[in-house]
Amino acid sequence: MWAMDTSTLAFFKVALNPDTLGPRSTFLASMVAASEFAGYKEPLVLAGGADVTCASNNPPCTVPTPSNEIWVMDTARKESVGTGSTFDGMAELDGEDDMLQIVLPDWCNRVTMMNVLWIDSWLLVMSTGKVKTILFDAYSGAIPRLRWYMEGTDSGNYIKLVLSPGNTEKVVKSWGPLSASFLGTWHHIALTLRTARQYSRTSSDPAVIITQAFMFVDGKNISGGDNFATINLKKDLMFESGLSQIFVGGTSPERKSSRFRNLKGAVDNVRVWWPPCPHISDPTKCNPYGFIYPQMVDGTRQPAAGVTDNQVTLKDVAMPILTSMFSLATPGTDGLLAQFHFNDPVSDGMLTSSSSWTGPMACGANGVSVYRTCND
Repeated sequence: MWAMDTSTLAFFKVALNPDTLGPRSTFLASMVAASEFAGYKEPLVLAGGADVTCASNNPPCTVPTPSNEIWVMDTARKESVGTGSTFDGMAELDGEDDMLQIVLPDWCNRVTMMNVLWIDSWLLVMSTGKVKTILFDAYSGAIPRLRWYMEGTDSGNYIKLVLSPGNTEKVVKSWGPLSASFLGTWHHIALTLRTARQYSRTSSDPAVIITQAFMFVDGKNISGGDNFATINLKKDLMFESGLSQIFVGGTSPERKSSRFRNLKGAVDNVRVWWPPCPHISDPTKCNPYGFIYPQMVDGTRQPAAGVTDNQVTLKDVAMPILTSMFSLATPGTDGLLAQFHFNDPVSDGMLTSSSSWTGPMACGANGVSVYRTCND
């Protein structure tokens, strides 16, 4: 075996101990490919079998000795950055059955709590081809409500948001095409959503209408067109529930679909935000239609916010994400519902969120807790 000194570009021979160079002669051993083993990724593992070297002993053995060796080969260490106090882990997803499930507090599943929702994360996307790859999937109970996925087409890669995935799904927005550098390299992605309430005579609870949907890559707005000004929001973008869980990199194992596949790649610093009101820097304030209306008689628009929805910046709608893009957010930050940095050990397949924010302010009235949001 030879090694190269990169400072002198000189080769030198490496002395190897033949006793530790590889496994001893065995038979009936098993070699398997494991998705993960002891910090290694996709290794070949040789285990079990019987040691036949004892046959050359004096006196030789009459029965081979069972081998207790495990050899790991053709692999690399699981990705991480730094060690000790500087360790920065991540979650790798194999594109098959790996995904993260974030269970939301019970109050998030109340339709009256739907107002502002942000999801941001660092993503390394290795999925390629003309397929639909799920990035984030939001559920109410067992029903998928919102799905953000990436789709490869002849004109490039797009990220789309659909409402009520399935036979009656509606495309809310389509962002792209993404730059060629999006695949295979780390990028920060932020997805923001804003809803308004719609009351009817048939129910005491309102429905909610999606009035804003934006996507930002590395802090920059990705074009999603101007369709919100032309579609019937109250008819096409309405649903009647809150959210109970969010899947990252895939969908619920109980709702697998041949139309979509799971994400192959890695994620880090995954955060879910549920601000009770828009940030103080949001020019729409408590007007969820502020980037769209009013619309003049001649068809021109003069949005109350002063900018149209295709001109919105991350600073406009999610300043806390912008200021903490390259760091962990303070655990008690208002609206930070969940934060996962993957630096702590996994216990029974579970991670603990580093967020300490417990929800919007509540007040008791006749023993009933009332959560106030900007729409109240």
